[in-house]
Amino acid sequence: MRYRCLPRLPAGGWYHSPADPAAIPRGPLARPTLAVSSTPLIQTIGDVPFPSSVPQGPPSLPLVGHALSFLHDKPGYLLRCHERYGATVRLSLGGPTLLITSPDDVRHVLVTAAGKYGKSPRLVSEAARRRLGASLFTVAAADHARLRARTIRCFHPQRLAGRQWLLNRHCDGFAEAAVGHGTVDADRHLAPFVAACIVEMLLGADERHRRPGWCAALEERRRADDAAFAAVPLSGIRAGPLRRSLSRLVAAAIADHPDARAVQRGLLDHPDPQAGGAPAPGVEQILVAAYETTTMMLAWTIDLLARDPRWLDRCAEDTVAERVISEALRLYPPTWLFIRVAAGDDRLPGGVAVPAGAKIYLSPYVSQRSSAAFVEAARFAPARFLPDRDVDPWRYFPFGAGTRSCLGERLARRIGTTFLTSLARRARLAPLARQPSRPVGGVTLRPARPVRVAVSSRGG
Repeated sequence: MRYRCLPRLPAGGWYHSPADPAAIPRGPLARPTLAVSSTPLIQTIGDVPFPSSVPQGPPSLPLVGHALSFLHDKPGYLLRCHERYGATVRLSLGGPTLLITSPDDVRHVLVTAAGKYGKSPRLVSEAARRRLGASLFTVAAADHARLRARTIRCFHPQRLAGRQWLLNRHCDGFAEAAVGHGTVDADRHLAPFVAACIVEMLLGADERHRRPGWCAALEERRRADDAAFAAVPLSGIRAGPLRRSLSRLVAAAIADHPDARAVQRGLLDHPDPQAGGAPAPGVEQILVAAYETTTMMLAWTIDLLARDPRWLDRCAEDTVAERVISEALRLYPPTWLFIRVAAGDDRLPGGVAVPAGAKIYLSPYVSQRSSAAFVEAARFAPARFLPDRDVDPWRYFPFGAGTRSCLGERLARRIGTTFLTSLARRARLAPLARQPSRPVGGVTLRPARPVRVAVSSRGG
């Protein structure tokens, strides 16, 4: 896709094209070229005026605002905006939008005044629940706490520790197979491995859970959700066929589980006594979310380790593996953007007034790559997470914070640590691409091309 700059506006406008046509970037990665005149930016975005005290942002185009630049490279554009305009950036992305990175402001929106900021109405609408199912991701605030309280039981540390043997078996088997194959491809190899780990850790182990159909069903649902969360109207998404195969597997897993009552008391608990053995709303979405985010976490991690093998050598120790996972999550957080909508007028601790209806963008990708938060923020340096180093939780929040923080953090970190320790004892990694893949911001932060690394035996 090629973006062209608009013609020069009348005198006094804040936007103009480059004087030299040759200065216009060309090619698939070209960005719109903007030049700023000395005339101040307008103080109104969309139909909601921002107070004049709001910090400035990049110039916007008529009608489309900043959408073209944002859609072209979502995480990169937000990071560049932060680097140029500071801790609070005014944007026009489907309405008035604020990108915030100040720790006090992040804590205010996610925790202190969380009741004043809800999820996007589009995501928690009735149409979303019809198409995607009622889950922690789509229920309104009134139902969220109740559903979360039931669901959190399946992520209890004792429950996960009791199934560690399943994880050890999968990780050891994957490491041995990777050495034998000679390469690891995130899509072809990591995804089925993660699917097996997630399903067995959350649902238990029996023959149905080990069937290969789980990965295909989870991937089908992931792609359907990506389409639904993109710029496609939810009313245009067909719910049934996109969820059918995963629904069948979940229902069969409940019916044939050796301890169905225990399973239903945990992840598969259901609020409706008349529902019989039906799974609780949101079970499928939890499985998909755990599968997608954990796969991306491991994909980015092996790419980083292939380019800095010194750290893989040390990952045989659990504590080092934990730090490597933390640093990979800092550079490439799978959940790279949280969006909240102001229910009413508010004022952030930094002094910025937020009008009702304004969107708040909180990006772990941006905050965690900020030079204000980390020295040499773009460098892979797991030593940042040594026990004697203090990391501000409001500058580092890859799993979110507050009442809507990710329940699967313990599971993801447990899988990641076990995976790295098994791999470090058996294998060496080397990159197959000269440069790291460009991160693409969708529902999760995915590489523009699949991560592939070469694997050799540590003993050879």
